[in-house]
Amino acid sequence: MSFPAARVGDLTVTGDAILPPGVPTVLIGGLPAACVGDKVSGLVINYAPGIIATGGFTVLIGGRPAARVTSMVNGLTIGPLGVPVPVATTIVKGQPNVLIGDMGVAVPPPPEVQAQLKTMDEEVKRKEAELKKKKS
Repeated sequence: MSFPAARVGDLTVTGDAILPPGVPTVLIGGLPAACVGDKVSGLVINYAPGIIATGGFTVLIGGRPAARVTSMVNGLTIGPLGVPVPVATTIVKGQPNVLIGDMGVAVPPPPEVQAQLKTMDEEVKRKEAELKKKKS
């Protein structure tokens, strides 16, 4: 199935925006293309920028899968007592006349994105440990 291509400035279902630079040498509707590994931030993903974790594997831009409507974004939000909480959202806005498809096959994110996701998970665990230590 094909979905509209995501670009810098396009939004997720939670209203978070894809941050620059994207791929500035590839313009879609006049805006830089967004790819797996690009950063996202806003009202919900507010602890640190989140990252686009999935994309259409049949279209590579700058050597990375192109982001599109339905691409998943993983990030952290500030939870109770300032502890970061993992959050996932989905890109919902893109360029409607540029479609990216992949026949519905899921692909794991590239190694550098997996490393970023692991770092986010470690940060959550570190903050939780700090909070437990303060309580005891």
